[in-house]
Amino acid sequence: MTGGTWPQPYEGITGTARAEDDLLSLDDIAIPRRMLMIRMAECLSRATLVGSPAPVVARMRARMDNPKPGDLVVARFISRDEDSLIKGFGILLAHRREWWSSDEDWAAEMAAEPEALRGDGNRCTDDIWYVQYGPQERDICRWSNASFLAIPADARDFEIPVGTPDDRGVTFTRDDLIGGLADSGFRLRQR
Repeated sequence: MTGGTWPQPYEGITGTARAEDDLLSLDDIAIPRRMLMIRMAECLSRATLVGSPAPVVARMRARMDNPKPGDLVVARFISRDEDSLIKGFGILLAHRREWWSSDEDWAAEMAAEPEALRGDGNRCTDDIWYVQYGPQERDICRWSNASFLAIPADARDFEIPVGTPDDRGVTFTRDDLIGGLADSGFRLRQR
């Protein structure tokens, strides 16, 4: 229940035509590749669930747990049927709180209720994810009661800068080496 004003389902949500790439292809020949990417993302997710992770692993896990619009994502903990897996893999368009039902549907529900139960105080909202799962602008799935992982597209996103750029290139110092080892999870001892 809420007393605020929230967007309508699908309000302001638009997909993008993606004919120039086949990442989100729904062709039969592309489905096995999509399933492979989903399984690899699940394996990576499990691999980052470790006790006392190296800093680089902790950054990767934090980034995967906090997808942003534009990220390639995969739904967590969904049905294993092919349709759900396909619609749970794609580009995140939005993650927001919105009305559970449209104004029209809500008005119809209120008209059917006794007057004592009417009012926006009884109207529900939900945490909603919009994922473009296919190449067409209309290939959008609205998810509620769901959770998504960002799929890392570039391992360099989790690196920390090493070395100091100068006019000769990059100067790599002992401290850079030690910092890089520590970031990768090596335990360092002082002598």
